[in-house]
Amino acid sequence: MNRVIRKTTNFINKYYKKISVIFILIFIIQVILYGPKIGQSPVFTVQYFSGAKLFNIDKGWRFDKNEAEKMKSLKGYNIYTYQFDNPRRAISTYNENSSGLLYVIIFAEHIFPFLGPIGALVLLQIIIHLICCFIIYFKLKRPVEKILFLLFYFINPVVVYFVIFPMYYFWTIIPSVIFLYYYINPKTTNLTGYTFTAILCFIGYTIRPTVLPLLLLIPAYNYFKTRNLKPLIAFPVYIILFFGWNHYLNFTKNYTPWHTMFVGVGAYPNSYPYLQKLSDNEGFDRYDSITGLQVSNSINGNFHEDSIRNNYSRVIENEYLKIVKKSPLLIIRNGLLNFLQSFSVGYKTKTSFFVNILISLSGLILILFLVKFKKWPLLIAISFSAISFTPYYPPIPAYMYGSFILIVYSIISVMYGLKFLKEGSLNK
Repeated sequence: MNRVIRKTTNFINKYYKKISVIFILIFIIQVILYGPKIGQSPVFTVQYFSGAKLFNIDKGWRFDKNEAEKMKSLKGYNIYTYQFDNPRRAISTYNENSSGLLYVIIFAEHIFPFLGPIGALVLLQIIIHLICCFIIYFKLKRPVEKILFLLFYFINPVVVYFVIFPMYYFWTIIPSVIFLYYYINPKTTNLTGYTFTAILCFIGYTIRPTVLPLLLLIPAYNYFKTRNLKPLIAFPVYIILFFGWNHYLNFTKNYTPWHTMFVGVGAYPNSYPYLQKLSDNEGFDRYDSITGLQVSNSINGNFHEDSIRNNYSRVIENEYLKIVKKSPLLIIRNGLLNFLQSFSVGYKTKTSFFVNILISLSGLILILFLVKFKKWPLLIAISFSAISFTPYYPPIPAYMYGSFILIVYSIISVMYGLKFLKEGSLNK
């Protein structure tokens, strides 16, 4: 075994640059083959892409519902060049999610005017992926580390899937890469750099607020690592940006987590017959059975009406708290499984409970190795990257995308601590 590892290491040390080029070509091929086939239902994305076309900060977040049907008819690469209309009628308002992605799409359209908003967003995500990966690649010292990182992360089909997925999931990578950058560069103490990365982190927050715990961890980690006050500049930067964002740029007014918390119970076996699968419909059906009012979250559904949504939230909040009171051990079990899975490949839908148990066990193995080799910052960072939702909702790959780069680096870091790999000269 040691001889094989030694030969492999020597080969990589000699040819790692050529191998890296091959991996870049593989990534490009993946993008070409998978690109036009990937995308979320227009029911969930039309608000962003049509909203970018109709954007007017004085009129709020508006979009054209009719564009949803047009999006469904698009084929192949046409979706990347499709230009959304600016109609005089059929305008709807939207306030259910954070509007950060809306501004990213507007920015992407300005720098890639030859593409439609969907294509511009995907191209921007590809560029950001390349930048993030090669920042880490060039900071890694050993050729073997570089190749393992490219193999396990850069060309990982799951990672590439979300790179070219035109939605907000990809952008959770921002704080994860920034944390990893500082972790690999323990002597970095540049005030300008701390300020700049704080701004980047906050941009990630405006797109996907679930990154907030990791956002707060980064300056705290840098402070305790360097014993320098400079990293703490991030906190006043966050406060200023948060004030400006919520008062001038964010249109979200009608979001509560109770629906997500309630349906999350259905991810695992339980004694509640109305929560037997992980599906939004479990919440809607339960509301219907209690109130007699059917709810639909289709593009023209009544779930988008403020009065219906607010009443739904109150009813489902009450139902979830009943479960917490009656079955606290169930909630604790689910939260523990979710937490462990956030250190692995994430929760798998449409599969058996046993498979998700195995995924949880694989996450536990990584945790134990991180503890064994005292990789406390990585352990805490992965925990914080998903802790905003794992207590009540399973870490499906889309939700935990930002964790993947931390998990991959952790695996590589653990590999370098194993005795048989050390003896095989993997550390060279």
